[in-house]
Amino acid sequence: MFIYWVIGLGVISSLILNWSFKKFLNIKPTFTDTMILTLFLLGVGYLFEVLFKYQSDPFVALMTIIISLILAFRRYKEIKKIIVQS
Repeated sequence: MFIYWVIGLGVISSLILNWSFKKFLNIKPTFTDTMILTLFLLGVGYLFEVLFKYQSDPFVALMTIIISLILAFRRYKEIKKIIVQS
């Protein structure tokens, strides 16, 4: 079941990033960008599942969200550097 979530959210992430990168940045998103957004969406989905369905400890979900935000910030700095150089 997990693999279906990864594939589905990966496709959704790819569609979102392709649209937003073409519209605002005029560059093509990399596989890394797609995986960072997929990881974030998985973390958010798991957080909702833990809080509302199982009512257990949300530590893993929160760490997944925090790590994806850190990776996204690092990628943002790389993209900003690329745009400044061009």
